[in-house]
Amino acid sequence: VPNLPDLNISYDGRVEWNPTKSMDATIHQFRTAVLSANVRIIKQILKDLHNLAS
Repeated sequence: VPNLPDLNISYDGRVEWNPTKSMDATIHQFRTAVLSANVRIIKQILKDLHNLAS
């Protein structure tokens, strides 16, 4: 999440992926989890991404 010092600016909620092999693997894992409706894995990936952004 970007640092937004100006209150008139808002964050649109998009996640910007860095083109790395580890992120490619994460994207693939997330896609597979979504297609198989594996909510536990989806939640874990989102939690991990949130922790990286913090």
